[in-house]
Amino acid sequence: MPNDIFVCFLLIIAVSSVFNSEDCRIVNWRFPAEHKALQGHVIATVSVQTGSACETACHQEPNCVSCNFNRENLTCELSNSSDQTHPDSVVDAPGWTYNAFENDCIGRSCPPGTVCQVGYGGLGEYRCKGQFIAHFPATLHVYALKFHPLPLINVFSVSVWFKTNLVSGSNHQTIVSIVAKDYPKIDAFNIDLRGNGIRIESNGKNRLISSGELRDGNWHHMVFTWSAANGDWELYLNGTLSDSESGFSTGFSMASGYLVAGHEQDSYGGGFEKNQGFYGSMVGLNLWSRVLSKSEITHLAKSWCAPLEGDLVKWRQFYPSDVSSLGGIQIKAQRCE
Repeated sequence: MPNDIFVCFLLIIAVSSVFNSEDCRIVNWRFPAEHKALQGHVIATVSVQTGSACETACHQEPNCVSCNFNRENLTCELSNSSDQTHPDSVVDAPGWTYNAFENDCIGRSCPPGTVCQVGYGGLGEYRCKGQFIAHFPATLHVYALKFHPLPLINVFSVSVWFKTNLVSGSNHQTIVSIVAKDYPKIDAFNIDLRGNGIRIESNGKNRLISSGELRDGNWHHMVFTWSAANGDWELYLNGTLSDSESGFSTGFSMASGYLVAGHEQDSYGGGFEKNQGFYGSMVGLNLWSRVLSKSEITHLAKSWCAPLEGDLVKWRQFYPSDVSSLGGIQIKAQRCE
């Protein structure tokens, strides 16, 4: 049977540490092939003493999916491809041993400017390394980024970076909308910008958090957390707690939900009105099935390239397999800062 290999790297930051399962790599090694080597896809060459050390070096290089080891000159070649995608590149090579793990990136779609890396997030999983940004058209529109179905939710955190301006004809600009399948005509949760604040709505009740005008053309970071147990919620802006309260949608849960970024739903996955759309740029929207810690929120607010992705929904999962469904939304590579 192929071997499951687990390698985890812990990033320690100052006094505290931020652990992310996406930094752990689990892969399925296939059977090694003696006197074979993969040519034409080598991304790095290192000196090692054993074949197992060569495999470890492949684990530690996120873009590596196969390796060649020469037992005579103790050379290890790391490749970003394998016989699964380039079978003709495997050649006879006396003294070499070729080994590869299952390339779970095959058939997966990553947004422009990102690279698919195998084994991050669990066995059979992958991540799209890099960052992309969604530009919503600065006119009245009905375009949105969508994800469904959401699993059972009775506690969650949502994090997002956004940049927008006031737009004539818009009552408010929606950042996040969640509708439960059992209650398609009710906003399970809706977060939008209006007036001089952020408005949080759930099950017909709402809270307006004074923040000053955020539709100012500058980048802002927002985190909203909520728990059904006591209806506790918190709203963080640019890493600072803006407001918090208890007794909001206490006891509410949804068995299945529809998540939309950039528009408000008036029905399950639809019912968009042009004057409720988001106008500008959005990046790094992630959803967790827990309340994020203050240290995690601080870390996320430092950069949209912070290596912390949601366990419920990852930003890359908003990128559709059918790009024609993006409509007027433009997806572009974004340099990390």
